[in-house]
Amino acid sequence: MLSPRQGDVSDSVLENIISGIFSDDNQTRQQFLSIIGLLYQAGINIAVGVVSFLVFVFLRPRNSRIYARRYKALANDEQRRPPKIGRGLLAWVPILWRTDEQYLLDSVDVDSVLFLRFLKLNAWLMGIFGVVGMCLILPLNFSNGNNENVTANLKEFTLLWITLYHITKLSIFWLHLACAYLFTGVFAYFLWRECRRYIVIRQKHFASPAYLRKLQSRTIM
Repeated sequence: MLSPRQGDVSDSVLENIISGIFSDDNQTRQQFLSIIGLLYQAGINIAVGVVSFLVFVFLRPRNSRIYARRYKALANDEQRRPPKIGRGLLAWVPILWRTDEQYLLDSVDVDSVLFLRFLKLNAWLMGIFGVVGMCLILPLNFSNGNNENVTANLKEFTLLWITLYHITKLSIFWLHLACAYLFTGVFAYFLWRECRRYIVIRQKHFASPAYLRKLQSRTIM
């Protein structure tokens, strides 16, 4: 009896490994989850966000001790005192929109300003990636697959139909490669821009008269 060649055994093992990756039971169950579950989770998160926003809008004018503590504590310090906000439900929106970064540096700590910029960076990146993903990648994943068994019933519409596993036209994968490079380039650009801005903000803060008057500006610790 002839024994199998070493190369055939290696190829068989490799095929079994690859097959196991794409046939994992847990992964397969997740792929066939109904998209209605995803919509339920999105609806819950949106509802929690809207309720939290409305609670803040209605409580802010009636609880100045909580939402205007800094204004009262710095009533005699015009430079660091925040602007006075009216009692209207949305009176804080124009002030928030007009407030510039230099004012924040003069009135709050530099770490707070950098943290706000970090949150803004996350919002920009997630917004760009989310729009490109939902408006370009997901529709192409769906339209370039076998849609004979696709149904308009959301309870039977599975997440598999908008993923890479649904694609049957290999030529479309150039788009995913291009988007991977695009996302990497956008992320690198925003990170480079924020690092430059971070250096400028720190230098301006350490050279400001307000910081030079502090004790920590003249100590090693």
